[in-house]
Amino acid sequence: MESAKDIKNRINSIKNTKKITKAMEMIAASKMKKQVKLALSGKNYAEYALSMMINIVRNNKGIKHPFLKKNKDIKNVLIIILTSDKGLCGGYNINIFKSLNKYIDENKEKNIDAICIGKYAQKYAKKLNINIVKIFPSFGESIKIDEIDDLNNFIKDEFLKEKYDRIKIIYTNFISPISNNIKIRRLLPLTEKNMVYLFSEIGKDDENIDENYYRDKNNVDYIFEPSPEIIFDKVIPILVKIEIYQCILESLASEHSLRMIAMKNASDNAGKIVDRLLLKYNKVRQASITSEILEISSGAEALNS
Repeated sequence: MESAKDIKNRINSIKNTKKITKAMEMIAASKMKKQVKLALSGKNYAEYALSMMINIVRNNKGIKHPFLKKNKDIKNVLIIILTSDKGLCGGYNINIFKSLNKYIDENKEKNIDAICIGKYAQKYAKKLNINIVKIFPSFGESIKIDEIDDLNNFIKDEFLKEKYDRIKIIYTNFISPISNNIKIRRLLPLTEKNMVYLFSEIGKDDENIDENYYRDKNNVDYIFEPSPEIIFDKVIPILVKIEIYQCILESLASEHSLRMIAMKNASDNAGKIVDRLLLKYNKVRQASITSEILEISSGAEALNS
């Protein structure tokens, strides 16, 4: 049986742990607010860029361009895995792993390579025996869009070399501070159907989206100078870069919200454990006092007899 002193030491230890988890909860909440603001502001910009690109593609269906080609026979896929370097964020990383594992099981006939962003992405890719072609550290909270130039240029070059038929990204989509889901979205090649789906709130896979979902109220017929093909060479990589940047912002917001929730749960559980230990401590202390009283009473009776 534990002594009152041992229980008291445990209580103090758990209280100290609770102080740490409470501080981490507050830090995560502060970072989450910042990232949510960035994600929401970036989303409006990304959706406007996509809307413009949809107009261009819709009004120039005869244009042949490598970024817009439709490959029916999909053999080689490059997937960007977006995770964190740090833990203590609930199911943030493990949910990516589960969705990635499911995607691989459903596409066993394809050759799948990976670009890993974050320490856990490397861990999961190796566990699933996925060939890793490029590794990037997890991006920080103050990420600027130019920081993903190397990543964007790499996937653009690999696609133009026809090494891959599809380039996708798997990330955690932020819905609210208490809600998120895993998305696997296509980056290249672009199609009108695919662009309609991007950043929309419907929960379908981009291969099955209803093309009537999108209705453009400002259908613009653009005049190209010098030519659509040359314009696409410049515009589409920028659009893909915006998409990747938005995915990173959404992931960071999700990471901090899940860490905030995880630390809140840890603090709450620590409080419950302290309450139980206090009850146990009081019982042990009461039993000790009762035992001492009985010993004193017994000693007094022995002296009087």
